[in-house]
Amino acid sequence: GIVIGQPERGSTAADFSAPVTNGVQEVDLKMNVFDYAPNNIVVRKNVPVRINLKAAPDAGCTRSIVFPAFGISKVVPRGGVETIEFTPAQEGSFPFRCSMAMARGTIVVKNA
Repeated sequence: GIVIGQPERGSTAADFSAPVTNGVQEVDLKMNVFDYAPNNIVVRKNVPVRINLKAAPDAGCTRSIVFPAFGISKVVPRGGVETIEFTPAQEGSFPFRCSMAMARGTIVVKNA
């Protein structure tokens, strides 16, 4: 798998482009105490996306994640793993956030 380090607080994380494996774009998303890593994800239009959500044992509101544009919300148990899947049909930048809108990120859908 791909291991993604967490940037230091205050630094700007680079976009993470999801690799395609067996026709699916797969991302491992860490639900940390205060943020998501990666929090800027680039995917391709019309290619299925699988996001593996991994909640830290000490995660709070970040365990609840909402992708409004895709009609997805999921709560992951502390220290647990859940998976969400969708196929983006529209290009653009789509925010995601925790249920309290404290932790945020963006999925950028590009036509590739």
